[in-house]
Amino acid sequence: MTQAITLEEMLLRNGHEVVEVLVGKSSTRTLPGFFNRSIHAPVKRFISPNFLPTADNKRANLTKSFAYNLLKLPEYIRSMCYINQRIKETGAEVVINFYELLTGLTYALFRPSVPYICVGHQYLFLHHDFEFPDKSSCQLWMLRFFTRMTALKSSKKLALSFREMEQDDNNQIVTVPPLIRQEVTAIRPEEGIIFTDIWLIPGLPIAWSIFMQGIRKSH
Repeated sequence: MTQAITLEEMLLRNGHEVVEVLVGKSSTRTLPGFFNRSIHAPVKRFISPNFLPTADNKRANLTKSFAYNLLKLPEYIRSMCYINQRIKETGAEVVINFYELLTGLTYALFRPSVPYICVGHQYLFLHHDFEFPDKSSCQLWMLRFFTRMTALKSSKKLALSFREMEQDDNNQIVTVPPLIRQEVTAIRPEEGIIFTDIWLIPGLPIAWSIFMQGIRKSH
């Protein structure tokens, strides 16, 4: 979400207009207050797929998640119709997708004429030079498959990376630096104790762990 806030700030500074922001929601995902306070464009919600956690709440339960999302398929179809409708009615010239599955499926099924670009560190998983750590081959296949589904019919994938990697033309991937808010870059470093607060969503810690390990291995 902070990436979306930062990108909106950059676009507004450069004279562009952000006409609307669509955010997926589920029974386990609430929209943080800071997002509504920071974003300037109108925010609208739609029902989106969600991973269900295991009993220890440390990772996603793939079997439960598949069954849960299969039952909610009619709602997701309505969400895709809604996304397609909003693209048309807002008159948007470009759509930016931050790793939302239903955006990729909307473009695969409805073929909106408006081009869209995908942004996220997860698209490094599809880069030809990215080296995965030693993980379950089934788990890695599913992760890459999910990532591809979020970017179906996309014009370009911007993979956020702390180091430069050559452009992957076959997969339409360009690596770019992470989007950092102006408030962060304006902070003056000082000595002292640092506290960090990390929010973990079931399923995403796996992706983040693979991303960080992959970056270290590819040096």
